[in-house]
Amino acid sequence: MPQSKSTRASEPQPPSETLAHIHFAVPQGWEETLSWQLSQDGFGIALTEQTFPAGYLDDEPVDGVKPMQMILVLQPEQVDSFRKRFSELAKVYGWGAVPDLTIEERDAIDSESAWRQQWKPFRCGGFVVHTNFHDLSELPLRSTDQPLQLVAGSAFGTGGHPSTRIALRVLRRWCTERPSLASFLDVGMGSGILGTAAAMMGVQKVAGMDPDPPSADQANATARANQVGDACHFWRGVLEEDQNQYDAVMANLQSGLLQRYALELAAKVKAGGPFFAGGFMDRNREATLGALCDAGFKLTREYKRGRWYAAEFLRITGNSSQ
Repeated sequence: MPQSKSTRASEPQPPSETLAHIHFAVPQGWEETLSWQLSQDGFGIALTEQTFPAGYLDDEPVDGVKPMQMILVLQPEQVDSFRKRFSELAKVYGWGAVPDLTIEERDAIDSESAWRQQWKPFRCGGFVVHTNFHDLSELPLRSTDQPLQLVAGSAFGTGGHPSTRIALRVLRRWCTERPSLASFLDVGMGSGILGTAAAMMGVQKVAGMDPDPPSADQANATARANQVGDACHFWRGVLEEDQNQYDAVMANLQSGLLQRYALELAAKVKAGGPFFAGGFMDRNREATLGALCDAGFKLTREYKRGRWYAAEFLRITGNSSQ
């Protein structure tokens, strides 16, 4: 019996043979916020386009703040709704004029292949950060470059975010100025990039925790890929589960978490030890720095990239457990 038109309309439609690749530039510091919001809206994750080398070595000057180039891959029928939502977000974020969109239709490929095409190695803090699908022999490495391999996954911390890059440079300086640094904790370790970097620079005991389900497996895989798996212990969990103290601690977290857990973070740092807080935006700067200083930290340096802030501290109050 022939099917009715209504029955045909309800049948699953075949996937599109083409995908819309949307290119646009956003003010620096907004790329992570925008990508998160678009994923919440059902558009998937927007990637930040990178070229080699991106980022700066410690001895290279930081130039002016430039817009960040991004790309989003959508089904063609999603383009109109994305255009409308993108315009709304630009107004909410206070960007002024809505950034121009360049839209190209290309043959459909899976999302992982698209991600591989866009993700490029970059230099930061003396490292060349690359992934497990890059061939190091084809990269223009310098004699001073230290390759750091990330295992691809969904956890935060690919090195593209300003706060992660600042943290890598700070960590390099810590390990250079403090050769006796023996233990390190990364609170909210994500992909494990910071802890792995610490172990690669000689820190003997590296720990990290993150409540995000994929983080622990990805972080431990990244440590093993860089031959420092024995020095690193990354687990899925929260700050309260760890009762140890460390020579140095980094917490690349949202401002609300930094404020809420300021006392607990201070308790993890040995007296006189360095602490790094990153990932808070300009509107939360004063409250975040105030909470950390009240918890027993002394502010020593501050960094700004676009709307993102990060800061270094020293633990000036001895802990009761000492």
